Amino acid sequence: MKPSLTTVSTIAITLVLALAGCGHKEGDGHDHDHGAADHGHGGGHGHSHGDDAESFSGATHKDGKGITLLEETSKLLGIQTVEVSERKLPREVRFVGRAFGAADGGNPTGLLVLGTVSTNDAKVLRPGMPARLVTRSGLSVTGEVQQITRPLLNDDAEIIVAPRGDLSALSSGEFADVTLSVPGEREVLVVPREAVIHGSTGNLVYAVNGDAFLLTWVELGANSEGLIEITDGLLVGDRVVTRGAMDLWLVELRAQKGGQGCCPAPPKKGKG
Repeated sequence: MKPSLTTVSTIAITLVLALAGCGHKEGDGHDHDHGAADHGHGGGHGHSHGDDAESFSGATHKDGKGITLLEETSKLLGIQTVEVSERKLPREVRFVGRAFGAADGGNPTGLLVLGTVSTNDAKVLRPGMPARLVTRSGLSVTGEVQQITRPLLNDDAEIIVAPRGDLSALSSGEFADVTLSVPGEREVLVVPREAVIHGSTGNLVYAVNGDAFLLTWVELGANSEGLIEITDGLLVGDRVVTRGAMDLWLVELRAQKGGQGCCPAPPKKGKG
């Protein structure tokens, strides 16, 4: 029988409460290292526990291997994985622009939006590139880059965008969020955004390591269409956790702090 949403929510709350109330075990003698485990691609940093494994009611954490979950626990947490793939990932350049001019006789080409971007971003922009504008009132309209004025020194470049369509919510002097889409030129490694954990000291994912999930440092590149480029730490064909990544992160932190009762165990057969 599939677990209800209430059961899954209870599982997550149990993890958080266990984490909040945990601490080092007295006299455990371990000097815990809070780095990520080495995934074998040059992007990881291992713990310093040796071969000791921390066992909890629903999971086992072992340095160099990762977190192993009971099958029932994995299902309750809704763990899902995806394969690291290659694709041409569009690059998005964003800036805040201000409208100027006035629409004349219903012709929206008289209203333009001006903003600035870094010189590095300006290098990849060309007139005619598609743009998406979102006004402060939430109206979304399309447009295209009309002009790029590159600076003589190291100042930002000015970008003029010509919006199209219904501009009733955009008038001269108002601001809009502008997103320019730059086609990808080469294939890069990508993972879904939800697979990446943004830690205080770097970015991490949980890579599938046999029957375990291994915390792995990654370097990020461009992000677009719900995907993030991985520039270091993974190889094509690796699998990473998407759904349930944050639950595993709580398990990892609990294992580093020591103690018991980290993970939810499935109910024993024959007991309600």
